Amino acid sequence: GVYGGTNIRTQQDRVFEGVDLLVATPGRFMDIYYNGIIRTKMIKTVVVDEADRLMDLGFLPQLKGIFEVLPEKHQTMLFSATFSEAVESLSRDFLNDPVRVEVARQATPVANVKQYRYDVPNISTKINLLKLLLTDKENFKKVMIFTETKKNADRIVERLADHWKGELSVIHSNKAQNTRLKALRSFKEGETRIMVASDVAARGIDVQDVTHVINFDIPSLAEEYVHRIGRTGRAGHLGTAVTFCSEEEQSKIREIQVLTGKKINRLSFQA
Repeated sequence: GVYGGTNIRTQQDRVFEGVDLLVATPGRFMDIYYNGIIRTKMIKTVVVDEADRLMDLGFLPQLKGIFEVLPEKHQTMLFSATFSEAVESLSRDFLNDPVRVEVARQATPVANVKQYRYDVPNISTKINLLKLLLTDKENFKKVMIFTETKKNADRIVERLADHWKGELSVIHSNKAQNTRLKALRSFKEGETRIMVASDVAARGIDVQDVTHVINFDIPSLAEEYVHRIGRTGRAGHLGTAVTFCSEEEQSKIREIQVLTGKKINRLSFQA
């Protein structure tokens, strides 16, 4: 595996020794290629995973650079949870006569995830409701809390630390890569019960037995909601997704319900 935020020399040394399978972020791949370590003529198969997310994050230039240095004869497989115009354009530009395979309708939530929402007036109520729910350790055994911003992620951790400091992990893009990996490992292994994350963690993280996903903020893109709640209810297990919805976020809830074709049941509580 080669990726940014860690020592490039160590990664280069391992690649130089020879590998059969290389998993890479686009930028670090090109860094090592420009240093003359990766011999692209040996590449037989290329997999572009999370193509839609890579487009959203602005990695198109690096992807184009990778495709330009690949050998003419190779197989490319492109995986994407949603097929946006940008992904369609990428497939037209770099794939020869591609065959499109769709395993499920786009933005289909996992059937065994129960979805609920609380309508709340403001962020203070969100914090207090979150504390109330997390107190129930018997049911909320392994919880991922998603926020729209890094600032909110840090704010939540700060507000929860008085009660559950030893049970908290946090992941967002301002955290160093090693810090993120350590936080994820602690959560996976059950050392921490609660993980607070920005949308950087909504994709590609496979943690078993997550009992609840809590959307502290509703994502700007309705598709991201589906990715978030997909962190629970995995491998045949039942899961629960709880969304906190302020008055300003009501339109986002409607967009999500239209996209998924499912109603998110509203729960009441005493403020």
